[in-house]
Amino acid sequence: MLKRILVLLCNLDSFLSKCSERLSSSILFSMVMIIILQVYFRYIQKSSVPWTEELARYMMVWMTLLAAYCGLVEHRHVGMDALARSLPEKYSKIINILAKLTIFLFVTFAAGAGWQFAVGSSNHCASTMDVSMFWVVVIIPVGFTLMAFDLSIKIAIDLIHMRTKTKIN
Repeated sequence: MLKRILVLLCNLDSFLSKCSERLSSSILFSMVMIIILQVYFRYIQKSSVPWTEELARYMMVWMTLLAAYCGLVEHRHVGMDALARSLPEKYSKIINILAKLTIFLFVTFAAGAGWQFAVGSSNHCASTMDVSMFWVVVIIPVGFTLMAFDLSIKIAIDLIHMRTKTKIN
């Protein structure tokens, strides 16, 4: 039963990662188009569009946090595993679980702090656009919550594998 739940959660995590990757790619494309628009108006038309720089900045934040989640799901982040690789397998697995647990605690804290920041920003508007800053910064708790979700699945899988030698995923 637990294995089925974990497989279902892994599938959900994979689906969310693919959606985040597509959204992040779309944001990158849109950001490039907006910057090209700004360059065109500034240097060809000799008049600047005021909202493009700010929007591109906010899109960069969204793209970064979505891509960070995708990188975590796909094990693409830089890691320091020299110590873990030099130890016997049992201790190596323990160190890897402790590392994931430490990162999990950090991203959980960051998600909570990000939510408080987003809620605190809800009464403010972006300076050149009539958009609540809540919608700009809500990606902080969302991105870190996605990372915590992925890490919780990986920790559970590692613990089950360490205890039962059953491969999940």
